[in-house]
Amino acid sequence: MGCCFKSKREGTCSYLKPCSLGAAFAVLWALSLLFLSFLGLVCGVGIPILGILASLYIGFNLTSLGILIGVCWALVDGFVGGVILAWLYNCFAGCCSAKPESNASNDN
Repeated sequence: MGCCFKSKREGTCSYLKPCSLGAAFAVLWALSLLFLSFLGLVCGVGIPILGILASLYIGFNLTSLGILIGVCWALVDGFVGGVILAWLYNCFAGCCSAKPESNASNDN
């Protein structure tokens, strides 16, 4: 595509690992939902946002079981979102057909 998507070595691309980015997004979103849920319980902050999330995540509410269900949904949602984002980045960077460089020489 453009020069901003190529690394310094010609012909290579900056490849994102979809599962790694998905795992990072999953943990970040689940912890964020957990924190926001506790803020909602303790301080009453973020109740409108939690209501929207409760309409999206089946079983999520401001109880201990509901928060656990919401965190599970957030893990799945964050993982899927991270995988899709990494896949899109790799396609726009021209890495979809190219496999990431392996360190075969360093496997000794």
